[in-house]
Amino acid sequence: MNDITVKDVENMTDEDIEILRIKSLNIYQRINEIRKEVEYLKKEKAVQGYKVVTHDQVTGALREFFIKYGVIVVPNEMGSTMIETGTQTGSGTPWLRYEAKYTIEFVNMDEPEQTISINVSAHAMDTGDKAPGKALSYATKTAMLKLFSIETGEDDEERVEQKRTEEALTPAKLYKKASSHMSAVMDNIDTVMAIKGYLAGDDLDAAAEAWSEITDFKVISALSMAPTKGGCFTVAEGKKMKGEEFKGFMAVHRAENPLTGI
Repeated sequence: MNDITVKDVENMTDEDIEILRIKSLNIYQRINEIRKEVEYLKKEKAVQGYKVVTHDQVTGALREFFIKYGVIVVPNEMGSTMIETGTQTGSGTPWLRYEAKYTIEFVNMDEPEQTISINVSAHAMDTGDKAPGKALSYATKTAMLKLFSIETGEDDEERVEQKRTEEALTPAKLYKKASSHMSAVMDNIDTVMAIKGYLAGDDLDAAAEAWSEITDFKVISALSMAPTKGGCFTVAEGKKMKGEEFKGFMAVHRAENPLTGI
């Protein structure tokens, strides 16, 4: 690039000039350019009652910009272990838990010595040989979401509509929602208190097993009322129940106690 003259630039197309501009960017500048391209992803796939952004969805959104700005993603596994959970599916197949630590590198393809590294721990459960791949996908997805500061949500307009929705909740609607929640709590008080106790002791397996004993989808929805709206579970408890480890245990127990009323 240092040998390019003014006359050379005058003969270049806009595309040629853009290519030269990108080649001049360091890895941090390239990451920032990609951040400008992708701000938000909609949660689409339902997993254990929750909607999530998948690895393929994140990769699909970023891939063309990785190519455009010359950034290569290189996952490196730093260590791993396979653990027998002691639980089985309804047919008797054992569930295995794979835990691993990764370093996900983002490399400037024009200056490969320029890299940004993200350290991520991940785990996955499976009854076959898919757990390592699941853990790698989760680690890579997490690194990309965090590095590029990508927001996620269930609805395309939820960030701008959230305030309107809250304002539209009339006292009558709020009372009806709160009444349904309290009825569900009182009808399942022993289970709710058991779950809270297990969560306090970080026994997520036992908490998931207790939660799975409630099979009516409408009751689960009523009990899932947000703590900011008066829900029975605190923010800290809700965070544990939305975590990947709890979801993994839920996959095991929900197989034995499938949902009804959907």
